[in-house]
Amino acid sequence: MNFPEYDCDNEEILELLSHLPITTVDDYQWMQKYIDDLQLHYEKGEYELAVISAHMIYMFIIYCYILKKREFDLKKIVSDFQCDIEHCPKVKTDINPYIYVHRSDKECFNYLKIKEKKKQHISIVSIRDRVAHCSGNILEEVDFLEYLKKCIDNIVNIKNIVWEDFRRSDKFNQTLNNMVEWSDIIGIFLISPKEFRDLFNEKCTNEIQEKLSDISFWQDMIDNTTPANYGVNDSDIWIENITLDYENIDSEHIEGTFEADVSMEFTFQMGASNPEDGYEEHYSKQHHITGSFDYDITSDEFNIKMDEFPSIDFYAEYLP
Repeated sequence: MNFPEYDCDNEEILELLSHLPITTVDDYQWMQKYIDDLQLHYEKGEYELAVISAHMIYMFIIYCYILKKREFDLKKIVSDFQCDIEHCPKVKTDINPYIYVHRSDKECFNYLKIKEKKKQHISIVSIRDRVAHCSGNILEEVDFLEYLKKCIDNIVNIKNIVWEDFRRSDKFNQTLNNMVEWSDIIGIFLISPKEFRDLFNEKCTNEIQEKLSDISFWQDMIDNTTPANYGVNDSDIWIENITLDYENIDSEHIEGTFEADVSMEFTFQMGASNPEDGYEEHYSKQHHITGSFDYDITSDEFNIKMDEFPSIDFYAEYLP
């Protein structure tokens, strides 16, 4: 799985394209023409035509979010068209974003059920309508970029509502648990690079937290205290904060670094293995740790490596 790369210097255009599903060009080849036309018209200063191309892309993204809102459930989708699937010429049995092209651009937004964002959507459609007619409405670059910003702002607002609901849904999580490869999830649910980054950040954080919370991960540190101990009678490890740093997620193998604040509480058996002959020593401290991680998307294998393990030195605890 490789993320799409676009030969474009305009940050607003790249931001819009980053909300397209990762598999857009592979699964919907005709979208490549809209992408190419958008960049070409912008570079040539043909801002009216650039708006039309950008609007095609914007609407495709809206269609994708409608499918997420409907949880890719064919029965729910068919109900939007108020017809029996067997006798409905507008709906095919394969679920794809262009199902909703059979509704007007303004009308289809109703299926997202986000009333507070509809006014912005209608404004976006109205701009496209004005430049699509022979009205002498000539746009400057600033007009086009303002239109593009409206599209991006609306997409981000929709994403924050619809995508967050969908990724927490039973449908998504059941599929996620049953799938072997992430590429299946990305293709089936039309995941964009933005959305994949959300999923990856959450997965990465959970994986690191799970590993760091496991006492066996710290076994070498526990076995090599100063002075030596005779075992751990009680323990508790919890993670306060985790921050991630990685340059890109555009390949099947992702590498990066992490930082975390790890709080530890141990009760060690000291002096002798027999509790009657020895004594207990309590250790409680928060450590700021750093390390690296690598994740193989295809095999779903996640590994972390510490830069350096902290040491437990009870003698040092009593030094001034």
